Amino acid sequence: MMKFFPTLLILALACSVARADVFKSTDSSGHTVFTDQRTPGSEKVDIPPAPPAPPAATEEPDEEKAKNAPNAEELLNKKREELQQQISAESASLAKSRAALKHAQDLINGDERNSQADIDRTATLQDDIDRHEKNIEDLRKQISNLK
Repeated sequence: MMKFFPTLLILALACSVARADVFKSTDSSGHTVFTDQRTPGSEKVDIPPAPPAPPAATEEPDEEKAKNAPNAEELLNKKREELQQQISAESASLAKSRAALKHAQDLINGDERNSQADIDRTATLQDDIDRHEKNIEDLRKQISNLK
């Protein structure tokens, strides 16, 4: 213990609070100068000590975190509900696309002529239907993978 006493004493003195008086003066060119040395015409500035550091944030115990965190089953149910809502939206879009395709085909059949614009329009509508069907299939796969 006595071996470490001089070292502890030196460290204690080195870690003591550093304090110096600060003086404010104005030089010959009119600039304000702050220094730690007293000069003629300078006045001592009273500087309050720095505020203490805020306390460290305390973490919640693991038990509290576990209570507040949603469990895996709740997360799965939430994800499943979101996917079901997406399937409903895609199904509605699919129904609209099918109705639009049927209407376009009825117009073409009624006029008995197949112009390139009509063929392109029906092809685009059929592509939309295929895309909606694929999206629904993918969403159903995602739901089955959740289980």
